[in-house]
Amino acid sequence: MIRKADEKDLNTLYTLYSNTYPRDYVEYFFDYEYKPFDMYLTEDAEGISSAIFGAKETVRIQNYPIQAVVLKNAIRNANMRNEENQRALLKEILEEISYQNLLVLVEPKGNDIYKKMGFEPYCVLKQYTIYRNQVPVYPTGMIYENYEEADLLKAYEAYASHFDGYPLRDVNTYVKKRAYNDAMNYRTLAYYSSEHVCEGYVVFDINEDPIRIVEIVYLNSVAFLKLISYLLNLKDCVEFTLTPQENIVRMIPTAIGKTKAEVWGKIMDYSLFNRLLQTKYSTLNDLLEGSRKPFLYHE
Repeated sequence: MIRKADEKDLNTLYTLYSNTYPRDYVEYFFDYEYKPFDMYLTEDAEGISSAIFGAKETVRIQNYPIQAVVLKNAIRNANMRNEENQRALLKEILEEISYQNLLVLVEPKGNDIYKKMGFEPYCVLKQYTIYRNQVPVYPTGMIYENYEEADLLKAYEAYASHFDGYPLRDVNTYVKKRAYNDAMNYRTLAYYSSEHVCEGYVVFDINEDPIRIVEIVYLNSVAFLKLISYLLNLKDCVEFTLTPQENIVRMIPTAIGKTKAEVWGKIMDYSLFNRLLQTKYSTLNDLLEGSRKPFLYHE
């Protein structure tokens, strides 16, 4: 039987998460994201046996704002790791979520339980590994570590307008992202035009080899190539993901990508969903194929 967390669970949850996730991330999570009524728990004789957080999100699908829940930060003891218990827990959580939300998203990370529970690919990406000799060396001017959150937001909104299914953001999103990036030891670089307009940015983990790009947003090929080139000055290899529809070969002719389903989703009520969008979808695959734009999800 699941229940939602309350204030008395805070110290126990903080300890459990500290035993599972990096301490800096745990501090960020409880400072910026944690809300007791979005945390789903189960208990046994020893106390909390599992927990998963359901972050509220609004995504834009075919120009309509859809309320979604993103399941993340799961913890569970040994008894809750078998498939039967996981399926029973997820079934209860989905039923609870369905009362107020149309869409549930998750990064399965190899866990087949979500596919068995009716989740389908929501955002399909291509992963690229790019080396220094594949990209020309560009001047590093106009790329800065100091930026305004509002500048990144404007760049994101312009970039996201070419896609579907993307999360809606505001300036506060980027305030939280700055705190998150600090907790994860990620760095952010912003590219500005000669008119001092932000035309792209990249969030990356310099501690990994190759450099792992967490998110890249760009408004033109110049911004993309200059940001990638800058990172290749730091290390001779970078990894990143883009939607298959982004024409990276036009910018890096030797680029070869590997397709993977990064984010999976489940529409909780197709009848209501179709009434809102005036459509007749019965699967997420129908939705993706019926959209005129590729789906994008980075959050």
